[in-house]
Amino acid sequence: KKCIYEENCSVTTLCAAVEACLLHGLKRRAVGLFKTSTTMALLQKLAKTCPAADEIIKIINDDNLQYEEPSSLVVLSRKLSSITQHQILSNVDNTRRRATRSAIFTRYLWIRAALIHRTLHKIVEYIVDNSSKYYEPHALVCNSVEGPILASLLVGPCALEFTRVKTSDHLWTDPHADELVQRHRMHSNN
Repeated sequence: KKCIYEENCSVTTLCAAVEACLLHGLKRRAVGLFKTSTTMALLQKLAKTCPAADEIIKIINDDNLQYEEPSSLVVLSRKLSSITQHQILSNVDNTRRRATRSAIFTRYLWIRAALIHRTLHKIVEYIVDNSSKYYEPHALVCNSVEGPILASLLVGPCALEFTRVKTSDHLWTDPHADELVQRHRMHSNN
């Protein structure tokens, strides 16, 4: 059984592309009082009438509650007293790496969650069907041809299996930048 690591760079790139498509022509006033045209605000607005969007909002909220830790002073003092100076120094780099990865991961959180839970194409299809409420007439999703194509193109990625465990095949699918530059040089010399 072949699975894709959910933080794979290809998954992040797909999420970024979907975000860009959904932001194109989004009405500022359609998503809320704060005039922030974000797709998360759009999803929250859609959740009132779209069951798939509501499901993703619940999944995100459940995940946030699950990972929150108690913030009492007793718990905090126990954690601090058990940490040694060596642990602090050795964990600084790991914390920076995790924070960077976490920022990238949470940027497209709802899109990634919808993709993994196989509802992204349903949400985008709902957006296309109701695009006049949320989008300017020139928007990609308002186009009678391009909007439905966008929704149908997402059916394939939504059918894939995703995993939270990084497998050894990621070494083949996610080459480092140095290797990509080297490949480019090899191909351009030929």
